[in-house]
Amino acid sequence: MVLSTEGAPDTLELAAGVVPDEKWAKGDPLRAGGKRTYTGIRYNSHLDEKRSPTDHLSDLVHRLRPHVGGIAAVSARSTTYGVALWVVEHTRAEDRQIDVKPEDLETIAAMGARLSLDLYFYGDDEE
Repeated sequence: MVLSTEGAPDTLELAAGVVPDEKWAKGDPLRAGGKRTYTGIRYNSHLDEKRSPTDHLSDLVHRLRPHVGGIAAVSARSTTYGVALWVVEHTRAEDRQIDVKPEDLETIAAMGARLSLDLYFYGDDEE
């Protein structure tokens, strides 16, 4: 995800060099109410949701790797609020492991992106 304090989402897309899966402008409505506080573009893994978080991260990094230069240029802009790759998992398992290959970490760093891992563990009685 790329968030910017200024500009249009099409400008972010053009600079990054890859068509996003979702884009929005600052002030656009949020589904849950309120308005977006940043302009942004989002890229998603295209794998089946049942695949592991490691697979999803690898898929996304592989997809973005050819565009590292453009994403890094966007990341370096003073109007860019942040660039991040998020991995989110909801699980009932007690122990989960997410492995990130060294070449994927290198690509994430070259983009000037942050890697964020959000893991949500649920007990038997939680939804």
